[in-house]
Amino acid sequence: MKFRLKYEKKDNLIFISHLDLQKTFQRAFRRGNVPLLYSNGFNPHPKIHFAPPLPLFCESFGEYMDIETNDDLENKMNEVKLKGILERELPENLDILEVVRLDENAKSLGKSLKSGVYKVEIETDEDLADELNKYINESEVLILEKENKKGKLVEVDLRDNIFSFKASYREKLIIDTTLSLMANRIVGINTLLKLVYKKFPVLEMCDVKLIKVDTVLL
Repeated sequence: MKFRLKYEKKDNLIFISHLDLQKTFQRAFRRGNVPLLYSNGFNPHPKIHFAPPLPLFCESFGEYMDIETNDDLENKMNEVKLKGILERELPENLDILEVVRLDENAKSLGKSLKSGVYKVEIETDEDLADELNKYINESEVLILEKENKKGKLVEVDLRDNIFSFKASYREKLIIDTTLSLMANRIVGINTLLKLVYKKFPVLEMCDVKLIKVDTVLL
């Protein structure tokens, strides 16, 4: 069976890496006797598929992962049972919001993602909101150098992959933005911040709080 899980990663868990997060879930599945399906080959691994990893220090209220289970008649899994097991086995601040059973022919998680909704709070005394809105929303191109799979720096235009952007100032600079998570068009929140810092280098020295408000599916 295939299941899609939606979960929150909050508070002290923003300090753990994506690799540690994977291990945390795997241990929870193992302790809860969830019969995960494993891949074939010399190095079999459980069929767990995560959305693109969050950066460190980013809190999230809407992450997704897919799993596949190898059920038998004595250990048949369903949405309620799986949610209950994980609620019992996962650490505090890693909460399961929703479990949905998928059809066998359902699209993979990677092909189901549309966008990530983020809030960024930058501690600064400078009100750059209007300038930042004009830069991001009115520029015809938003060029940033990124490293490709071969390790070479290439120029990428982020214009069409920033779906919405609004900066405001209320004792600190607040950015609300929606970024693409679609295949071959993924824009991470740190990539957006590099674009902001490129235009306003003074902000790079400020304290920043990252929050992923939700993940939107196609």
